[in-house]
Amino acid sequence: MEKELSKEDTVNIFKRFYRLDESHSGSGYGLGLPIAKEIVLMHKGEIKVVSKSKKVCFEVYFHM
Repeated sequence: MEKELSKEDTVNIFKRFYRLDESHSGSGYGLGLPIAKEIVLMHKGEIKVVSKSKKVCFEVYFHM
């Protein structure tokens, strides 16, 4: 990724069918991250997206 995620992107990235950029999205349907979020939530965990220095990281936490 060549730019930071916008505030709008970080809010919407886990919504079904949301895609960051239609011109670079390939053949996906925008379902992967919402499914990952549901799996994490089913296990009483948390998933977050962090964007800085032109890098995007997904943080997953499970409470023990």
